[in-house]
Amino acid sequence: MVEMCGCGDGDILKIEQLIKEQDKIFDRYNEMCGTKIPAKAMYLRLLQKVSIKSHEPTMNDAETLMNRSNEMLMNFMPVLLNNDIPHMLSSLRSDGITLSLSSNTGFVEGKILRNVLTELDIIQYFSFLIFSDEVKTSKPSMQFFQEVYNRLQLPKACILHVGDNLKTDYEGAVDFGFKALLIKNTNYLLDDIKAEL
Repeated sequence: MVEMCGCGDGDILKIEQLIKEQDKIFDRYNEMCGTKIPAKAMYLRLLQKVSIKSHEPTMNDAETLMNRSNEMLMNFMPVLLNNDIPHMLSSLRSDGITLSLSSNTGFVEGKILRNVLTELDIIQYFSFLIFSDEVKTSKPSMQFFQEVYNRLQLPKACILHVGDNLKTDYEGAVDFGFKALLIKNTNYLLDDIKAEL
């Protein structure tokens, strides 16, 4: 497996760029096909792109890299982009609104994202979580939104899908029959969401 030790800054920047490019390719494929490429297969493809000719990466190498990446994520926990999010979620729940989280996943699978949400102390606000790697379909496919609809058992017009991606979150939800709110920046307020409910 390729190790980062001994890499210069230029090499690290090239690898970072490669990861971003591959991530966009994986996202486009998932969006167009309505499927979800398994994270381990994504890691294997990355390793194949940077491998040296004397060593062809294996699925075990990909799993090792995935596990190390997941460990790093948990050791360097992401932060909420808006510090008011816990208050927003709590307020919406107090108003009797059912909250769910439905997300496309990439290199990080749903089981790890559950740990992140627990560490961020916001998982308790959601009635259920749907991750694309677990349901084997991704937004904006109708199958993904059907998973959400099946769990909520509400009229489609009563469901507001909130997200930050025009194609997958907004257009996908509207095409399925949900209401949708596109978050364009991190300065949104509770009133912005309540106004759409």
